[in-house]
Amino acid sequence: MDFIVSIHGSHQQPRAENDLSMAPKAHPISCEPRRIQVDIDQAMSLVRKLDVEKGIEDNILCTADHEKIDGEKSHVGSMGRIIIVRGLTSVKEAKHVRIKSKQNM
Repeated sequence: MDFIVSIHGSHQQPRAENDLSMAPKAHPISCEPRRIQVDIDQAMSLVRKLDVEKGIEDNILCTADHEKIDGEKSHVGSMGRIIIVRGLTSVKEAKHVRIKSKQNM
């Protein structure tokens, strides 16, 4: 357990291990489904760009069927994608969300 020590060092207060008041705060718009989709599209675009620059082919992050290299279906592909957005006071979860990628459009 961490302690917060005063300037004089004589008074110590235990600090909770999961002190959320010190956590970075995200803007509420970052939890909106439309914004999440935009962020995912930008991340996928960046992954594809970097793959082209480095000569990487068949990156599992960019495949439409999300199959593993050995041919087994991954857990993510078999049950759908799960998006978890953690906020200061809540955790939002969206299961089986169909995420549009530019490859499928």
